[in-house]
Amino acid sequence: MKERGTEGVALPKYEWRETCFEPETAKSLAETAGYGLRFARLLVSRGLSSPEEVKRFLCPTFSDHAFDPFALPGVREAAERLWRAILSKDPILVFGDFDADGVCATFILVHALSHLGANVDPFIPNRQTEGYGLSRASIDHCLSRYPETRLLVTVDCGITSRDEVAYAKAHGLVVILTDHHEPEGRRPDADVLVNPKVASGIPEYANLCGAGVAFTLAHALVSLGRERGWYTGGSLGGELLAPAGLATVTDMVPLVGKNRLLVAASLRLWKKGTRHVGLTTLLQHVNQKTDEPDTFVFGYQLGPCINAAGRMKSAELAYQLLATEDPDKANQLSVMLKDLNVERKSTELRILGEARAQAGLAEGAGTPPVDAVVVCGEASYAKENGWHPGVIGIVASRLCELASLPAAAVALDGSDPATCRGRGSVRVFEGYDAMQALADASEALQEYGGHRFAGGFSLKPGMYARFKELFCASCARQAAGRSDRRRPLTVDDWLEPSDLTLDFVKEIRMLAPFGFGNPVPRWGLRDVVIKEVQTSGKDTLSLLFEKKEDVELPRAIWFRMGCLQEWLRPGDRLDVVFELTENTFHGVTSVELRLFDAAKKANGLAYA
Repeated sequence: MKERGTEGVALPKYEWRETCFEPETAKSLAETAGYGLRFARLLVSRGLSSPEEVKRFLCPTFSDHAFDPFALPGVREAAERLWRAILSKDPILVFGDFDADGVCATFILVHALSHLGANVDPFIPNRQTEGYGLSRASIDHCLSRYPETRLLVTVDCGITSRDEVAYAKAHGLVVILTDHHEPEGRRPDADVLVNPKVASGIPEYANLCGAGVAFTLAHALVSLGRERGWYTGGSLGGELLAPAGLATVTDMVPLVGKNRLLVAASLRLWKKGTRHVGLTTLLQHVNQKTDEPDTFVFGYQLGPCINAAGRMKSAELAYQLLATEDPDKANQLSVMLKDLNVERKSTELRILGEARAQAGLAEGAGTPPVDAVVVCGEASYAKENGWHPGVIGIVASRLCELASLPAAAVALDGSDPATCRGRGSVRVFEGYDAMQALADASEALQEYGGHRFAGGFSLKPGMYARFKELFCASCARQAAGRSDRRRPLTVDDWLEPSDLTLDFVKEIRMLAPFGFGNPVPRWGLRDVVIKEVQTSGKDTLSLLFEKKEDVELPRAIWFRMGCLQEWLRPGDRLDVVFELTENTFHGVTSVELRLFDAAKKANGLAYA
């Protein structure tokens, strides 16, 4: 049963799921490693049961993770073929995608090849004129712009481009394909293929993003060069870690194994002083309070600015920022990327409002009675009208979050869905598979690709209605048997007031870097009583709770939930789920609860 707030917000918003752990293992870990029992229980629930495993996870190093680049199938062949081109000075073209992962991957491989003496150029297609990934239009552009090129290396794209790879080879190009997206059907007939998703038996590499694959190939190039006596210089890791870590966070791959290592090493490099002029300058523009970013800064401040270039104008602007060593040019480009991100946010909000109205998803509404949210609008790159194709992926993501349902947003190439083509994006959450849903709707699609939780596609002419029908039917089948279709919310443990200490917050912080696959822990408190409810800032609730015997708890903040002020009243009893954070005010640091969900209690029972 759900309770509803004054604006129609269904509470609890999520399906609460408790983590599982072995109590005796947690107790043993606490005793042998010297951790508090609550923290030990958290570690065990995340698969860390011995002090050695914990140390390897909390303090990842390249030596501990045995970062052998040649363990990834295809890497040695790609490195050998590239070294032949380096030594003979044959022109090499690195072809990347226009999102943050693709731009960072392009920079990583071009920088490495240039350092090793290659004759190399970057190429990133234009979203407006050449479409997604490796297209015939982009190949024609490559051949026109770089007619001497005979070796094409893709990064972060190409695994579903069978016809396009054949087209490139028919024009005399040798194709080395590096990607990390899911393959669909028959693989492209590339001369060399590097993709962790098509390799087996290497779990440490399975979740690399495109930039992670490019970093691995760059590492292999240096290693092979030293092995054969072609290269005697230093390591390139320090120069490539910053973009590799940034891309790993922004592409939302699991922050475990080698991904965690790349991000942790990247953040450590920032603390020592990264030599990356472009990214350090961008950081100064988007966050003047820190010169030591964390994964939040990577994912929500730097990453969106890099992405905004490809979404709103040209990804080459972002590439130029990564590649420049000129402080003045870095400053100019940083201002441009920051402005493009502001424009992206404004465009996104406008389209999201139109999409919500089309879907019948009113402000503050809960899950609508449908199997999936599918919306469309006429594509336009104009600022004031139409659906900008560069932001529909973000719109789909927001719809998925707001409706707690799979969502697809489509930008059509005309005003009539019954006749138009279109390009779209899909977002789903745990319990659904985006690629399965797109495969089930493939009758209506020209092409598609992506990951389990996100995908992109192009519609055949006049097939919007059929796509909507097939996509929703697939989502319904995937949800069959689930009595609760809300998004799951993991409750890592139920706490007592005595657990809410700064020392515990510091212990939790040792699990950073946080991100997809290693989320910030979320905790629960049962049967708390509201003592005070206020609004704080724009649409934010500030609450004080107490437990039995008048034990007052730290202040709680609930963002974007001001609509509940009249519904949550002093004296109400709740179960709540939250993150533990620190708040410093007037020089005094205290614990703060960042709320994510709540369930009112009636007759001694919480609604669920």
